[in-house]
Amino acid sequence: MILGSSSRRASLAVASLFVLAVSAFSVGCEKKDDDEKSGSSAAPIAPAPPPPPPQAPAAPAPAAPTPAAPAGGDVTRYPDESPLTGGANVSNDVSAHKQASQASEIVQAIARGSAVTKVARSGLWTLISWKQTTGDKMGWVESAKAFNDRYEQRTVVPQQVIDEGRRRGVLRPR
Repeated sequence: MILGSSSRRASLAVASLFVLAVSAFSVGCEKKDDDEKSGSSAAPIAPAPPPPPPQAPAAPAPAAPTPAAPAGGDVTRYPDESPLTGGANVSNDVSAHKQASQASEIVQAIARGSAVTKVARSGLWTLISWKQTTGDKMGWVESAKAFNDRYEQRTVVPQQVIDEGRRRGVLRPR
C-alpha cells in the first residue's frame, strides 16, 4: 500500500524519534570493565584532575574570505552553500542571477546545452560558472530547471528502525 505524503512524513517522524530515543539510551549505558565482571579487587581508580581555570576568551579568528567572483559582476555567496565540482550541460534555457532568487538581477541568459561548471549549491539553487570571450562569469540558476534535478532533502532511516516500527504497528507495510 502506498502511503500519502502526510502519512509518510508522520511515519518518518516517528521512526526518527525512535532512533533518537535509542541513541539517547545507549549514550547513558556504560560497559563494565572485565575486572568488575570477574569481581577481582583491583586498585581504585583515581578521580579525574580538576579542570583548568577559565581563561579570557581568545580573539575571534578572522572570517574565511569568500572566493572572488569572476569578472562580470559579483554574485551573492551564502553560508549554507555546499561546494560542488565538475562540469555539466544545461538541460533547458535558464537565466543566471546575481542572487539565488527569481527577483534578483539577471547576469545572463544561458542557452540549453551550454557547458558550465557547478560551483556550489544553496537550497534549490546552483551557482555555476561559464567561460566567455570577455572572461569567466558566475550566476545562480534554479537546479530543477537548469539540470532537471529534483533536489529533496531526505532522511535516511536504518532498516532496523523501519522493521521495528512495522512490527509495533506504527508503520504500515508498503
